Amino acid sequence: MAAVIGTGIMGAAMARNLVAARIPTTVWDRSPAALETLVGDFAPEFPLQWALKDVDLALGAAGGDSLPLLAALSRQWHAAVAAGHGREDVAAARLALGA
Repeated sequence: MAAVIGTGIMGAAMARNLVAARIPTTVWDRSPAALETLVGDFAPEFPLQWALKDVDLALGAAGGDSLPLLAALSRQWHAAVAAGHGREDVAAARLALGA
């Protein structure tokens, strides 16, 4: 469960990412009108498949195994994309962990 206080540029994006990752989320803003912009709008901000492309490009430029953490991230994100989460927001990567 997560909570987001304030739905400015950062808060609204965080709320969308949490909901896209299927994390129960409570959102509060001092202005009820600000919350109306979030209702039903949880489209991906940055699809996982695009983030994976960038990770793989960085690995290729660095010679692959010279960045072990990025290599591990790439393997995990490839699994998430193979499981059908590629068009979801990058926050969906956690779904491949079985969380």
